[in-house]
Amino acid sequence: MRKSKDWDGYLSQYGALMRERKMVPELHRLIGQHERVALLCSEAKATTCHRGVLAAAYAKAHRVEVGDL
Repeated sequence: MRKSKDWDGYLSQYGALMRERKMVPELHRLIGQHERVALLCSEAKATTCHRGVLAAAYAKAHRVEVGDL
């Protein structure tokens, strides 16, 4: 999906994968074990980064602010 530039389709599929793999609760568990957590990506823009999608879902679920380096 990302290669075809269908971002909405990609978001839909990635959202389903995040729910299936329980990625937000798993990220919450990791954050609870470490002082700081970094999600790294090589995308040119944060707006097209799957890790940014995960971070946004986490921020919404836990009402926290997530920063972008």
